[in-house]
Amino acid sequence: MGINSHNKYRSKHDDHQPASPWYTAEMAAQYLNTNAKTIRRLWAMGVLRFTKPDIGVMQTRKEWMDEYMENCEIKADLDLDRKIDKIVMEGIINA
Repeated sequence: MGINSHNKYRSKHDDHQPASPWYTAEMAAQYLNTNAKTIRRLWAMGVLRFTKPDIGVMQTRKEWMDEYMENCEIKADLDLDRKIDKIVMEGIINA
């Protein structure tokens, strides 16, 4: 039994991509390093795109997950960093 043989979602040809471009909640959870419940919650909140074809299985795409993650990016606030540094330094000096 190989290292990745326990993972039924992986393709025989590529250990990093599923055979289909569509990801179920379980597959998406593995890709985003979370759990299926969180994926379903993101779908319900409308923040992670998904489709539900007639077969009834909600699915998403890698591109949609990447887009969601990029939208969650927290950018540095240099002004805030300077204010925090100033407060810390004043606390050290006054201690």
